[in-house]
Amino acid sequence: MAQEGYEGIRLNGSSNTLIENLTIPGLTDGVGETHIGVVLVHGSSGNLITGCNLNTKEYSVWIEDGTNNSITDNTLYGRARGGSIALFRSDANTVTGNNLDCPNAGLHGVLLWQSTNNRIWFNNFVEGQVHTFSTESKNFF
Repeated sequence: MAQEGYEGIRLNGSSNTLIENLTIPGLTDGVGETHIGVVLVHGSSGNLITGCNLNTKEYSVWIEDGTNNSITDNTLYGRARGGSIALFRSDANTVTGNNLDCPNAGLHGVLLWQSTNNRIWFNNFVEGQVHTFSTESKNFF
């Protein structure tokens, strides 16, 4: 179980790392809660996030400048700001088999910004106003 803090796990330039069965519980009082569950940045590639239950204030998973990462078979909650998954300038990632829950209006399941050739397949969008939001991006749904 990840400890409270701004980010649960942050990988900088990491390759071929397995993040499996991680749990970040949501807090009801908002004190000390985790804002972003898993952060992959600065060229992280080939990483797998699977079997996780992430209940965060902002994004459950944030990938920036990453390629060929997989987010599969997770339950991801984005509760207050943002949504479940954000991909920024990230290409050729796979998002499949996840339960994405964003219960508040204006949140999104998957945000894609300047990201191409990502595959968003067979996910369950539980709640939320916007399932995916894509800008300056070309992806497969």
